[in-house]
Amino acid sequence: MEIPIRHKGLIFSSFWQVVNDVYAGVGDVLVVKGPGDHVIIRRAPRSRFWMGDAHLRIAGVADRRLCIYGFVLQRDVERIARQLHTGRFALVAACDPRAVVRPPRREELYNIWRFEGYAVNTAPARMALIRLDPSRRPKFAVDFLKKGCPIHGHLLNQILQLSGIPIQLTC
Repeated sequence: MEIPIRHKGLIFSSFWQVVNDVYAGVGDVLVVKGPGDHVIIRRAPRSRFWMGDAHLRIAGVADRRLCIYGFVLQRDVERIARQLHTGRFALVAACDPRAVVRPPRREELYNIWRFEGYAVNTAPARMALIRLDPSRRPKFAVDFLKKGCPIHGHLLNQILQLSGIPIQLTC
C-alpha cells in the first residue's frame, strides 16, 4: 500500500491516495499533466505517515474560455484534446453529481442548452483545463476543480481517448 499524500489547507488537511486503476468513479480525481503523465487520486483516511503534495501541484491558470455557455460544448472536444496533446495544458477532471446545468433565461442560449446542456445533467462531471505557466505559484490540482466547467461524462471520455490517455470516467 502506498503512503497517502497530504494536502494542507487553511484550516484542515486532506489526505489523498494514488490509485492504479483504469476507471475513475465518483469521488476520484483524474490529473493529467501532460501526454504521458496522468494519475488518479482518491480521498484517503487520516494517516500517521504521509508524503508531501509537490508532485500533484500545477503552476498555471484555469482556462475559462470553455465555459462561455456554462458548460463545455461538444464542438470543443477535439480542440481540448489537441491542446492537451501539445503539453502546454493540464487537465483535472472528476465525476460530480452536483454539477447541474440550469437552463438559461435568454432565448438564443436556450436552444443551445436544449440540444447539449440538458445532456450534461444525465452524466455530470467537472473539468478544468489549466494553461501551464511556470511564473505562477503552484496550486494543488484538486483546487482547480472549483473553477472548472460542467461537462457530460461521455464527452470527457472522448477527450481522454483522443489525447491518448487510457483512463475512463464512469459517471
